[in-house]
Amino acid sequence: MKYELKEHFCIYLDILGYSNRIEKNISYSELQSEFKYFIQYVVTQNNFLTEISKPLHYKIKIFSDNIFIALPATEKTIADFHLILQHIIDYQKTLIKANYFIRGGITKGLLYFDDEVIWGSALIEAVKLETKDTIYPFITISDDIKKLFIENELLIDTNEFLSIPIIEIIKDRYYLNYLQTINYDHNFLITHRNLIIRSLKINNDENVIKKYAMLAKYHNEFCKTYKEKLPPINLLIEDVPIDDVIFKRKYLKVIV
Repeated sequence: MKYELKEHFCIYLDILGYSNRIEKNISYSELQSEFKYFIQYVVTQNNFLTEISKPLHYKIKIFSDNIFIALPATEKTIADFHLILQHIIDYQKTLIKANYFIRGGITKGLLYFDDEVIWGSALIEAVKLETKDTIYPFITISDDIKKLFIENELLIDTNEFLSIPIIEIIKDRYYLNYLQTINYDHNFLITHRNLIIRSLKINNDENVIKKYAMLAKYHNEFCKTYKEKLPPINLLIEDVPIDDVIFKRKYLKVIV
């Protein structure tokens, strides 16, 4: 049967504030320049992601500023789920270096995916995850995947060798904690800080500003928590326009 729904892991990603970015580039030359930059960094990185993940059979589609990734939920991909998350975190960090923040959702469910058709409940759930927590500009993990972590006793409160860092912001809602994978690289933190500050300055959409303010809070919390491991330079973002938020660190245990 050609058109058959099968269990997949689905990752739906969206470039934060990209619509506003495009709307500002009103001339043809500016749009063309932005498009070339997008192809150079986003599409090229997608090709790299596809190449390194061939054993897991990723499929990737890009529509404007939306990126959709799916792979079959076999016993191998479930066992290697930490690799999936690490690939997504690495992809996220690479796009930040190219001045793109991304947010999104990771789900597990029924899906059909070929060169022409993407259809299934897993896609709908991933999009819902990405849009539900509008103030939280992170990659969200669905309840089904969280349940998978718990059933396999993979969710832990302490960092272990090779473990994948996760943060809990809203009660029982988990997100990928990409900053905890940068090995205290202050150059990345400078890039991260400057991109947030610049984005806060150039955006006038209140909803978008809230997202960057949350990123600023996340950035500052990381820098304060690991101050002793960072060089004695000011990496903080001043005057963050957001109330206190508590980030609880958790980790996905890796079975080796």
